[in-house]
Amino acid sequence: MQPNDNALTTFRAQPGAGAVVRCNRSRTPPFEGHEYPSSVTADAQGHFAMPGTPSRACILIAISADDTEAAALRCLPMEQPEVEFRLAPPGSVVGVAYDADGKPVAGMKLGCHPVGFNLPPGGRFRTDFSTRTDERGRYRIEGLIAGFRYSLQYLPPGTSSFKHTKYFTPEGGEMPHVMDIYLEQ
Repeated sequence: MQPNDNALTTFRAQPGAGAVVRCNRSRTPPFEGHEYPSSVTADAQGHFAMPGTPSRACILIAISADDTEAAALRCLPMEQPEVEFRLAPPGSVVGVAYDADGKPVAGMKLGCHPVGFNLPPGGRFRTDFSTRTDERGRYRIEGLIAGFRYSLQYLPPGTSSFKHTKYFTPEGGEMPHVMDIYLEQ
């Protein structure tokens, strides 16, 4: 495989000026003798070029300069040399955990992870979340990139590893994605 040295990805979203765009790091090593940049910054018109993007499918992640909006986009640079991001405010997921008798489960551990990409730590948008349900079995996880798939894993009481996974795609803005958890006996 050869790098796509002429890849130009066009970013056309507001606020686009100064947005930071990253190409996900795949598990395969970079092309021999070439490494595409870990991130680039969009110009005043919201355009950016990321030379050397991999010729295989990748995920581009854009975060606005003020860290208030983000977007993630799966693309194949060889077939999609220009893409358009639709930035959105962060999304969230909320819910209640219930036991087999329908009673709320307090203190249950949950983990939330994006499917297929990672971001560096810090900032509003993170990629590794964990929380516990409160005394009424409720949980809330914020700072998710809207429109992109996440996995929610939960650790039922009395178990030692995350065994249950649910997938969801949050919307951006004020309305959280609701995902209640029902444990079985």
